[in-house]
Amino acid sequence: NKLFDHVPILGFILRSTNVRNGFEVYSPLLRLAKLLLGPDTKLIVSSEWDLSPFVYRSITELPGFVLIGLPAHESSNALLLSLTGHELGHSVWAVERFSRQFEKRIESQIKHEITGKYWNEYVSFYPNTQKEDVLSGDDLLTPSTWENAYIWALLQTEEIFCDILGLRLFAESYLHAFNYLLSPSISGPRPLHYPNISRRVICLMKAATEFNITYSPDLNAEFIDGEEPSDSTTAMLVSIADDVSDALVPDLIQLTKEFAENKAIPSRNPARVH
Repeated sequence: NKLFDHVPILGFILRSTNVRNGFEVYSPLLRLAKLLLGPDTKLIVSSEWDLSPFVYRSITELPGFVLIGLPAHESSNALLLSLTGHELGHSVWAVERFSRQFEKRIESQIKHEITGKYWNEYVSFYPNTQKEDVLSGDDLLTPSTWENAYIWALLQTEEIFCDILGLRLFAESYLHAFNYLLSPSISGPRPLHYPNISRRVICLMKAATEFNITYSPDLNAEFIDGEEPSDSTTAMLVSIADDVSDALVPDLIQLTKEFAENKAIPSRNPARVH
């Protein structure tokens, strides 16, 4: 198990020395990581063959390290570096323990959705369940029927926060990079731990309005959603998760604004951009 866990990380560290990496951006990214996560933060930037940037999380043997992987096939494209804002967001979410602010609310809202909008569909799958069983939580078996909706809603909430933080850090450049890498879509089923792509874009547009960031009013039309689950129960649960995470967008925007102010993150400066 240790070998299985460590070999990818060792390979990642080895590739961080490759000249295809943009070493000139390392210092600015490190300064940004320290601003967001604290002065003792250590950063490793490397290349991966994933289509999108990602971050290694919770590496016990490397406390205080942030490992960000950028797409190797786009290593010459400096304009994608703004997507690191999303990956740093995952580290911020973990360090600040923001999930604790939403766990109870997500659970409560899922119960509300099931016993309201989705009740008829829900009882078609679980005919012996009463609304009281869902709301009270006293029945040990009932929570297992909506557990996946809770997990997906919590993960989607984190992804939305990371998008909003990336936008707050890099403004229009985040939207351009997001569009370049993710539109129209990657064919196949949608990842259930993300909102579908059109919802992600709508969230970004709402946040951009709050942050006075310019975007194309037709931005959402440039994306195509992935396929929804074919299994009826899964489709219902992910739809519930979508509704719950979507309802939290205003709170996530406010959370990002407060976090940015607390960390004294500079705002976009049009003169310096020019």
